Amino acid sequence: MIERGEEEEEGEAVPLIDVLLQLQRDSPEECHLDGDGIKAVIMDMFIGGTYTTSTLLEWTMSKLIKHPSVMKKLQEEARREAGVIICEENLQKLEYLKLVIKETTRLIAPASPVAASKATYARRDHNGLRCIGWNHDPNQCVGDRKGPAYWGESPEEFLPERFLQTKVDFIGQDFELIPFGAGRRRCPGISFGLAVVEVALANLVRDFDWRLPGGMRLEMTECVGLTARRDVTLLAIPTIVSAGQLD
Repeated sequence: MIERGEEEEEGEAVPLIDVLLQLQRDSPEECHLDGDGIKAVIMDMFIGGTYTTSTLLEWTMSKLIKHPSVMKKLQEEARREAGVIICEENLQKLEYLKLVIKETTRLIAPASPVAASKATYARRDHNGLRCIGWNHDPNQCVGDRKGPAYWGESPEEFLPERFLQTKVDFIGQDFELIPFGAGRRRCPGISFGLAVVEVALANLVRDFDWRLPGGMRLEMTECVGLTARRDVTLLAIPTIVSAGQLD
């Protein structure tokens, strides 16, 4: 068992595994966690934090390669503002990068299967619907979180600039954009996961130009699974930019 020292200051961060072991030792009747249960919790954290992060990063790069003008604008910002070493402090200067990630999560929810992701699209009941005395208009969209009512005339277009005109964020307060869930059961690793994606993406677009192998078509099909990953793994060729481009 791992013991926490009495000399630790109040408010000091304690590793999760120590908390679980402490609960197991002090309140076994309430904790209901044996050794296998604790290992399962840690495994869920690693899997959830790894697959969703890599999926979001891969989809973001796919969208950027598919939209060269957006890629160029993001590269110009990163090469102008990011500095020699990209860290949390200078990430705050990369405003367009944050818009790009928001727009990617709006179109692709990395933490949910395709079926759940597609559930946010417009649904129409062409035969109409009657429910508890209420007649549903068959032309009305139900649960349309990606439709024109929320995102304008081109909701399926990859357009990061749409977030310049709105304060909608993806931390669970705005229900038209909840890739990490909302409420008490939303993803607890939002801040960490986004920081990892932002640092990785900033480095990828600042230090490299990207292109597809000759003759290859960019496939954008989703695959059913624990995450909404690409059906075909993204394959792109990087070219290191010159030092002059980073000035």
